[in-house]
Amino acid sequence: MSQAFGSKAAEELVSNWESFWIQNCCVVAALALILYNHVSTFTSEVELMWRRSLNSVTLIFHLNRWVTLMWGMVTLMYYNFLPLHVAVSRSVLRPRRGMRVH
Repeated sequence: MSQAFGSKAAEELVSNWESFWIQNCCVVAALALILYNHVSTFTSEVELMWRRSLNSVTLIFHLNRWVTLMWGMVTLMYYNFLPLHVAVSRSVLRPRRGMRVH
């Protein structure tokens, strides 16, 4: 019985690790695209948007551009500094129905 539970817990641990890894890779890829966009269009942004007076169009442009970058940075920091054992232990080590917890 303990071997069956141990193997099931190990399978669930591996599954959660793979899911965590894939999610982290997607976050890194999204941030790489955002950073590439910011770097490649920065000179055009300075010429076309920074010299304009502040109105609704420029405000929406800057909010969209910089909030997206901040979202990517915060998300990357969250996934890279979140301890793996916390993320995995919530799903693997939670008590199951009919299981005694000592």
